[in-house]
Amino acid sequence: MASNQDDVAGSEDDEDYIELPKTRPDENALRSNRVRCINEHSEKSVRLYKKYMSEKSLVYPMKHLPRGNVIVINNEQLSPPHQRRGTDKDIHKITAIFSQLGFNIIVYNNLKTDVRYKFFIN
Repeated sequence: MASNQDDVAGSEDDEDYIELPKTRPDENALRSNRVRCINEHSEKSVRLYKKYMSEKSLVYPMKHLPRGNVIVINNEQLSPPHQRRGTDKDIHKITAIFSQLGFNIIVYNNLKTDVRYKFFIN
């Protein structure tokens, strides 16, 4: 599947373009992340995190269908009034890939910063 950067939001022609790192983080960087308990189910979440993010496996388990939820935040409208063109194509491609992998996809459009913050805290 060929990729045309002009069709994708965040291409090198955009003034806000940030190039991704050339290398992936090493295993030590992945293990150094901290887990913070935020709700009544947190003990189970921490236990599952430790089980699947141990030294034995740094791969998300994909044993069941549906695999889990993928939350996509599509911010086409930025502030001050700027528009990121091409996000509709990004959403189409992202949802197609994760659907094929068996995930439930939830898309939120144009969430303001305070709403995104509250969303992830809750």
